[in-house]
Amino acid sequence: MRVAILLVSILVQQGVVLGANVDCGSNPADIGFVVDASWSIYPGNFKLMTDFVNNFIKTFEIGPEATQVGLLTFSESVKREFWLNEFLDKSALVKKVSSLRQSDTEGSSTQTHLGLDYMTNQLMTSAHGLRDGVPHIVIVLTDGNSTHPPKTSAAAQRLKAAGHSVYAIGVGKLYRQELDGIASDPSQVFLVDTFDALSEIKEILAIKVCVKACGERHPADVMFLVDSYRSGDLQTKKALDFMGQVSSNFEIGDASDSQIQVGLVHECLIGGFNFKKYSSKDDLEAGVERVKVHDFADVIEYMTVRSFTVDEGSRPNAKRVAVAIIDSKFPDTKKVKKAADKAKANNIEIFAIGVGAGNNYRELTLVASSPVKEHLFTVDSYDELTNIAEELKVNVCKDL
Repeated sequence: MRVAILLVSILVQQGVVLGANVDCGSNPADIGFVVDASWSIYPGNFKLMTDFVNNFIKTFEIGPEATQVGLLTFSESVKREFWLNEFLDKSALVKKVSSLRQSDTEGSSTQTHLGLDYMTNQLMTSAHGLRDGVPHIVIVLTDGNSTHPPKTSAAAQRLKAAGHSVYAIGVGKLYRQELDGIASDPSQVFLVDTFDALSEIKEILAIKVCVKACGERHPADVMFLVDSYRSGDLQTKKALDFMGQVSSNFEIGDASDSQIQVGLVHECLIGGFNFKKYSSKDDLEAGVERVKVHDFADVIEYMTVRSFTVDEGSRPNAKRVAVAIIDSKFPDTKKVKKAADKAKANNIEIFAIGVGAGNNYRELTLVASSPVKEHLFTVDSYDELTNIAEELKVNVCKDL
């Protein structure tokens, strides 16, 4: 899959917790920036644009086996600043971006189409460092409408026809219709009113880039464990909505795909008996009395011995991930620890999410994998689960 991101508009209302410590890990990507350098951008604002680029770059590991970055500026014409494989050390790359200066003259036009075509035909090519098997990302940052909208639209179509998924981000009052035409989907258009607001989009963009390629390097089977039986149907529904929100940006596949599979284990889905088990009323009543009321330790145990098996659709070559949503104290802490330790010994990475005041942080650390700061989240209610969805996605997707 090739991914392209065109920064032509910025929407902050994406449900993302700004200020989150986004770290994309060692996932590789080839990222090309197309930066507007036209005369309408004051030098101070151009500096805000390069600061934005650098803050975004700092989210990634830079190197020949990690992320590569190339950049061009455009206005009346296109200037290639550096190729993808030109700066493979983060400090040198950041220094180069900080040194960029506008070279445009007053009154020049905004030839956006030239930047898009140069990105398609020159910068994002194998001759200049583009690699197979990694996400291909293009980021264009502009503050104005293009001088030739039909040419811009055609150039954007060529960019997308090359296999790129285009995101659009821009500053100021731009034509939304043009931005929608540049982006692969209207949901991939971002807008901010001022250059100062660019800092607010860095986390959002980084999260989208991190998650977009999740599962490309290594497949993963992600099992959600929901401990909401005692909290009622409404809270269970919110937990399942959260599961869908987290999964929404994954490239969901099946056993034949090297992508992401998602499953669910809930207390009420464990145990019971089939239609043929009992043939008399007395036997049935006795059987009902013997049915076990399951606790969270049983949920983890069931996941470990049943869910991650070939019979249940789990893949031997896939990374094993569990996302546990827990809303009550454990009746038997030792039992839960034993079950969690067994899961981890079976190479299952566990993310623990504590919901409400009924949780004990120390107990949750017994469930979460290490490092705990990346695998443990707490929220006050099920309504707040949505606030941690994006950060959880990034952490789940590390090295996938």
